[in-house]
Amino acid sequence: MSFEPDLPISLVPMDATTFTQWKEYSAQSYAKDKVASGQWPAEGALERVHADMAQQLPDGLETPGHTIRHLVAGEERVGYVWWFERDRPGGRVGYIFDIEIDEVHRRRGYGRRALDALVLDVGQRGVTRLDLHVFAENTGAIRLYESAGYQITGVNMSLELS
Repeated sequence: MSFEPDLPISLVPMDATTFTQWKEYSAQSYAKDKVASGQWPAEGALERVHADMAQQLPDGLETPGHTIRHLVAGEERVGYVWWFERDRPGGRVGYIFDIEIDEVHRRRGYGRRALDALVLDVGQRGVTRLDLHVFAENTGAIRLYESAGYQITGVNMSLELS
């Protein structure tokens, strides 16, 4: 594996086999994050994510409005991104459901270049705003998003009463 800091990121379509592998990895990762953040109990978390993803992606890779891509630098896959686009009052809006740089490729500038590639891609299709959610514990991602110009638009808080 080589590190090429100046390689642009390409958004490359997934095939059906890779989609199946990605879907399970993404589900496990999201379930883990929901449990770690205290939002869900561990019991049933993965099943809950599977049900949510089945509802969000009923036609898999062909689900209208949803796009799932590999993030590729040169010839090397460095991560993935899943986003949704829809028309809203005031313009077309995108929502990043999931974006991840593989752990071995982190802290090398790929995340920022991936965001830049995504902004260029969706902007060419008329998206005027791109939203996302980030877990509060993910301070590295928060710094990345803020450095890319994302603004905090809301904050969820909780108080454990037990």
